[in-house]
Parts: sequence; C-alpha cells; structure tokens
Amino acid sequence: PRSLSSFQIMKGLRVQTPSNLQVIADLYKSFLTLDPEAALAAFNDDSIWVEPGDNTRAGVYRGVVEIAQHADHCRHLCDGNWGTDVVEMLAGDRFVVVVERALALRNGTSLNMIVNTVYEMTDGVIDKLQVLPYDCEAWNTFWS
Repeated sequence: PRSLSSFQIMKGLRVQTPSNLQVIADLYKSFLTLDPEAALAAFNDDSIWVEPGDNTRAGVYRGVVEIAQHADHCRHLCDGNWGTDVVEMLAGDRFVVVVERALALRNGTSLNMIVNTVYEMTDGVIDKLQVLPYDCEAWNTFWS
C-alpha cells in the first residue's frame, strides 16, 4: 500500500474557523450576558453597522470603537430596557439573516417589532451589519 507524505496530508486539511451561524449565535448570546468583549469579538476595524431612517439611532458606524459606542448609545436611549427575541437564523457562506423581534421601552412607549438583521461575513468576521425593520415609519417614530 502507498503511504501519504506529511505534505499530502496537510494539503487536504482546512483551517477550521467558526461557522458564520455560530459566530452570530454567540453574538446574540453575549447580549444576554451583557458581555461587551464577547459582543464585539465578531467585529474588526473594517466592520460597518448600518442603521436606517431618520432617528437618533440612524447612521453608519465604522470599526469596533464606533460600533461599541453606538450599541451603548442605543442601550442608554431606553435606559437599558431593550432586547431581542430571535425568531429564526438563516446562514450561508457569506450572509446570516436573523429574523428577530426588537423589544424596547422608551419614554413610556414600547417597541415590539419584527426586524431582519443582515450580517455580511468573511472568515467568521462581520463585514457589515444592516438593520431592516418591517415598519420603518414606526421604527423612526419610536427612536426619534
């Protein structure tokens, strides 16, 4: 029988990176534990977070520092009374789409809305996160 050289064996191995689905699942778990380091682990200085609309959350946030500041700002807008209920996650080689229920309480008004969050990924890192609320008008009103 013919034996394989070490080079041939190594050539067939792939470096395993966490699946995109696992990276995003871990991100959502970090929201529950309020662990900012774990929450930011999937981002890098080239990552972008896009918030739609004309409201206090709207904008494009670039890099780990701006993304962390934006997340903290969102939390403060509703005195920490915010969360998400993941309905479904769909993952492919490049994208993860999370259908979630955005929950918040702000100025005596509650938000309970289905939102799609689209994550564009490369090698287990979030390149771009885009929030897509089902009702943009209600989203703008709540966050204005």
